[in-house]
Amino acid sequence: RGRRHDGGVRAHGLVLMLALAACSPPERPGMVWIPAGRFWMGSQHGNPDAPLHEVELDGFWIDSCEVTNAQFAAFVAATGFVTDAEKRPSPEDVPGLPDDQRIAGSLVFTPPPTAVDVREFWTWWKFVPGADWRHPSGPGSSIQDKDDHPVVHVSWRDRSEEHTSELQSHSDLVCRLLLEK
Repeated sequence: RGRRHDGGVRAHGLVLMLALAACSPPERPGMVWIPAGRFWMGSQHGNPDAPLHEVELDGFWIDSCEVTNAQFAAFVAATGFVTDAEKRPSPEDVPGLPDDQRIAGSLVFTPPPTAVDVREFWTWWKFVPGADWRHPSGPGSSIQDKDDHPVVHVSWRDRSEEHTSELQSHSDLVCRLLLEK
């Protein structure tokens, strides 16, 4: 009776803070930690092409800002890295595609001239041979005077685990693409 419990509350709070700190990953300058969690993904209107389902993700680091063309160019100059968009796809990449259609390139956002069904992505995106991070709209386009624009045409595979160590080893170039844990 009459005993103060402030010390006990502070001690429990300190234990909780230490436990949380032990679970938090070490700091990475210029990046923010997205903690593990669940969320609902897909159409809330019964779209069979995007069924509503719960997704659980591990925590991961993400840049607090986009990687710019200048940053990616520095990374490429230092490593000789070649993106998927710059490579001719292999038969393993795209099974069944005729050999004469295996062309380096990428999808480019191309607004249609008239109103279209927004669920039909192919009316908004077109495969453009030769489109890559240096030529964002295809041959004839460039990133000249766009050093501070976000880099484009970098695939999920370009930033996958097999390239993670290579990307991390050049963090001095501030070229940290999404690195999932």
